[in-house]
Amino acid sequence: MRPFAAIVIGLAACIGLAACSGGEARDDVVVTGDVQKQINAAILPGSIVVATHDGVVTLTGSVPDAQVKARAAELALKVEGVESVRNELGVTMAGDAPAPAAPGDPPAP
Repeated sequence: MRPFAAIVIGLAACIGLAACSGGEARDDVVVTGDVQKQINAAILPGSIVVATHDGVVTLTGSVPDAQVKARAAELALKVEGVESVRNELGVTMAGDAPAPAAPGDPPAP
């Protein structure tokens, strides 16, 4: 009976320590949401996708210019729990986008 009690107490201690250590670093899901909120609030143009792993935020997608790309990284770095930012945003100039089709034009292949 005593070994069983020791196992139960040991498991309780492990669970307690895990719960305590979880409060030190913010959860990646929470960090991702907070970064996305900051980017949305800034009304940055483009398509920006945010992902977080162990406090490292990765920004992917495309934006119209280098200033927007830099601003997205700045906003991400200000969020609590962000250790660093990998800015993989692509800059798509207006001339890079395909021209919209005129009415009556056949669809592009």
